[in-house]
Amino acid sequence: MSRSFAVIGLLAIATPAMLLSADAPSLAPTPASRGYKALTETAFIPGFWSQKSIPNAWKHWDGVKQKPTDYDAAFRERYGLHPAPYPNNGLPMGLRKANLLLGPGIGADCMLCHGGSIFGKSYVGLGNSTLDIQGLFEELAKADGLSTKLPFTFTNVRGTNEADGFGVYLLGFRNPDLSMRDSWTNLGLRDDTCSDVPAWWLMKKKRTIYYTGATDSRSVRTLMQFMMHPLNPATAFEKAEPAFRDVQQYLMNLEPPKYPFTIDKVKAAKGEVVFQDHCAKCHGTYGEKWTYPNKVIPLDEIGTDPKRHAGVAIDYGIAYSESWFGKEKAALFGDGKALRVTPG
Repeated sequence: MSRSFAVIGLLAIATPAMLLSADAPSLAPTPASRGYKALTETAFIPGFWSQKSIPNAWKHWDGVKQKPTDYDAAFRERYGLHPAPYPNNGLPMGLRKANLLLGPGIGADCMLCHGGSIFGKSYVGLGNSTLDIQGLFEELAKADGLSTKLPFTFTNVRGTNEADGFGVYLLGFRNPDLSMRDSWTNLGLRDDTCSDVPAWWLMKKKRTIYYTGATDSRSVRTLMQFMMHPLNPATAFEKAEPAFRDVQQYLMNLEPPKYPFTIDKVKAAKGEVVFQDHCAKCHGTYGEKWTYPNKVIPLDEIGTDPKRHAGVAIDYGIAYSESWFGKEKAALFGDGKALRVTPG
């Protein structure tokens, strides 16, 4: 197994997923609270790096001659990470203790991309707009004495990522039953989409997810694509699926943090009229009786950057739909949660 292959079992979405506020639930156990616990306490994939990688990473920072005084803060700033708002063994949100082949190590989880901060306060479910995932993987590998050559570009612009590329790359190593292939199949890998990470609290409004609207938003298995770490066997997916049903319930109950500034109610009332007249038919309405049209606008009409639409090829859609991921039951659009081809 190549070292570049072993370095990559990361969140493909990702995925894309929380709760009643953006903090941990405090009520009696519910599916949502169990989901939060699973999300923040469980390592669903093996580790990537040794326990020495983080303490030694600074040695590979250009121009740095000695370890920074507040190293935890310097490490987070270097890679665009945020303090964990839950117990995490002193690690930033998105990194966690996870076993390697020969003992304990450091791995990654969903919050690497789906955890951010506003005015210094961290929130689970907020897209990480500061992450340098390329630098993180390269320099932690270097700190461990491993090859820093990644199999494709993980990020072209800090704060964005090639999440779709992770899914396409990793599925290329799997048979339909998610057992490992003898060799990799290129399902149309691209690494030029520069995708932003959407907030998890938007999921409750959507019938479909991902920018093209190609996937059923009630799919549990699509949230699990990041588990295609090469050391995870096919049996790991069915074993983890019940926990991800709870994770999905956490996602569907998550609320955004409240706007922190004073609202000019006069201007807001005028803005509401403008929004309803010119924006709501595509973007929906707000309040207790909110609406969301779930529209997918053809590229020729909307005229936006087509890179993301082209970032997931037909070959991948077929392979996904024929795999364990696409055979999930009780979807919004009928049994099975195959990827749909959309025009925009």
